[in-house]
Amino acid sequence: MSSKPKKSKHSSSTDIHIMLEDIHADLQKIKENLVKNQKEVEEYKKSMFEKIEKQNNGVCEVLAEHSVCLKSIVSSFWNTPKYIKQFPIKSEEELLKWEDGINEENKDEMVKTLNAIMGEKGLCKGLPLIIHKKLLLKYNLNGTHNKKGLKFFKNVMDVLFLSYTSSSVNKCEPNTFEKEIRLALRKIKNRHFKDAFDEKKREMKKNADTTAE
Repeated sequence: MSSKPKKSKHSSSTDIHIMLEDIHADLQKIKENLVKNQKEVEEYKKSMFEKIEKQNNGVCEVLAEHSVCLKSIVSSFWNTPKYIKQFPIKSEEELLKWEDGINEENKDEMVKTLNAIMGEKGLCKGLPLIIHKKLLLKYNLNGTHNKKGLKFFKNVMDVLFLSYTSSSVNKCEPNTFEKEIRLALRKIKNRHFKDAFDEKKREMKKNADTTAE
């Protein structure tokens, strides 16, 4: 029998070198994958932290808004405006009394009262809460067309103006004050005529139904 040929030392060394290179390449790939995975983990952590921070900021903002609203409600509950019981003004006598009762000492409190009554409605919708709509039907701004003029009640107009310009509802501009007064009076008049017309129609229908019977 012939014996197997022995590998030379050079051949064995080459094989070992190739194996080591393969191992090194594998280790390099593992290292690259680890670095890549680590980078992805860091990016994910950063993304999650940013998301959580954003959510926390949103929650804090909502809580801050609720806190302000709650303070406002509590403040309104405990600090009832001083002159609130005299509104709405329902007669000309009350209107004259209000006009004569306004002075520099009570003007600020009077404005706070008007703001509390009208709230978010603004002057156009809130005016009938200050002066009753039935009384407002007798007035326009300048006292024309057989109407009495609101502008002649200087003190009343002054506190209404101060209330209007201090309101945050629409960031009110001083030069739109009279326009809002006119608009409020026009809406009240239009509503009054519509209600009267609807009432007349109902009455006519009722009479027609009675006649038919």
